[in-house]
Amino acid sequence: MKTDPQAVIFIGSGTHVADGVALLRAAGSRAQITLSNNAASGFVKSLKENARGMVVSQVFPTSARWPRRW
Repeated sequence: MKTDPQAVIFIGSGTHVADGVALLRAAGSRAQITLSNNAASGFVKSLKENARGMVVSQVFPTSARWPRRW
């Protein structure tokens, strides 16, 4: 890699992100990578040896306190 990023943002399906992570790791990148995904277990399995250190989160509004205006 020409640069050494500290973090990488992927926007895509878990499969495409796993492929991108594999390419980054093969190039020697140690950048932090996160994914907001509701299919976390399948994503982690698809990462194989690149799963260590991956951060997976799910973000959604709180339904009890979220003002509904629709």
